Amino acid sequence: MSFCLCFRNDNYGGDQAERFRLFIDYYSRIQKKYDGYFEFVVCDYNSPVGDSVHQMNLPWSSLHPVKFVIINAAHHEKLSKGMGRPILDYVGRNIAVRHASGKYVLILNQDIFITDSILEFCLEQKLKENFFYRADRWDIEFDAIKRGPVDQLILNAKNSIQSINRRHSPKYKNITVPCKDAKPADLSSQPLDEEKYDTTSNVIYGGKVTLLQQLRHRLQKPIAIESLGLHTNASGDFILCSKKAWEKIRGAYETTEFYMHLDSYLIAQMYGVGFRQAIFDLPHQVFHADHDRSARLNFQESIPYEVHKKRLADIALGRIPPRLNTKNWGMHDESLEVIEI
Repeated sequence: MSFCLCFRNDNYGGDQAERFRLFIDYYSRIQKKYDGYFEFVVCDYNSPVGDSVHQMNLPWSSLHPVKFVIINAAHHEKLSKGMGRPILDYVGRNIAVRHASGKYVLILNQDIFITDSILEFCLEQKLKENFFYRADRWDIEFDAIKRGPVDQLILNAKNSIQSINRRHSPKYKNITVPCKDAKPADLSSQPLDEEKYDTTSNVIYGGKVTLLQQLRHRLQKPIAIESLGLHTNASGDFILCSKKAWEKIRGAYETTEFYMHLDSYLIAQMYGVGFRQAIFDLPHQVFHADHDRSARLNFQESIPYEVHKKRLADIALGRIPPRLNTKNWGMHDESLEVIEI
C-alpha cells in the first residue's frame, strides 16, 4: 500500500516543521512494525520560493521507503500562471498517486494520524477493490499530542477530542458536531437501513448507485447528494482505495480555482463510476491535529455551494461524466524529478 501525500513548504496552518516531525515519528513506528508493506510517496509541492520539503532538517529516511516527487518554480508558472491558489494540493495528490507502486493508495495529510486497527485491516487482506474506504475525522488539539511520547499519541488523541466530522445521514441533522460530554460511539457515523454492517471488522458497507436512482435523477426529479449517504465530509484527509479506482476517475479535479469541496468531488466521482463506499467505524479512528485556517480567508469561491451540490449529485448519479481531467492528470507527460530515500 502507498501512503500518498502532498507536502508543502509555506507553513500552512502554522508549526509546519513540528507537524512534519510528529508525522514522521508516528508513521516510522508503523513502518518498523509492518516492515515491507507500506511505502510513502510525497509530492514535494513547494511554494515558488524557499527550500524543498525534503531538504528540511527532518528524519525523512526513517520512513524508508519514501519517494519525493519535486514540483519546482517552473511547474508553478506552467500550472498556476499567477491565478488561483499558489499551491495546488489536489494536483499534488494526483502526482503522488501517479508515482505510487502499491496496489492500494491511502490519501493523507501531515496532520492526520490513524489507528493501527485500520492498518491491521489492510494487512489481513480485507480490502476490496470494488470499494473506496472512508472514515469519520476526529479533530483534536495539536498541543495535546505533540508533547507526549509517540507511542502514546493515539491515547492522548482519544482523550482530547474536540469535534467529529461524520457522514450525511437521515438519522441526524448536523455532520460536524462538538464532542464535549458525549461518548464517541454516540456520535460516529451510523449505517443506513440498506447498508450492511460487518461486526467482525466494524466496517459499514454500502451498495452501488441503482438504476432507479439514475432514472429518477435524469428525469428532472433530482436526488439530493445528501440522501445518498456518501461520506463527503473532510474526505480529503482520508481516502483509501485501489490505485485502479484513482486511475479510472482520472484523479482529483485539477483546477486553479479555490473550492472548499474538491475532496467531495472525489467521492462522487468514485461512486459515479461504480465503486461502492465502505466506512470504518469505531474502534477504527482517524485523528486530525487541528490548525489555524486564516490563510484561507482571502480565497473566495466563484461557485456557490448549492451549485456544487447539484454537480456532485449529477456526477454521482451519472448525469454528467465523472472524469473531470484529461489523460494527462497528475502531470503524467512532465519529466519530474524523483528522489528516493
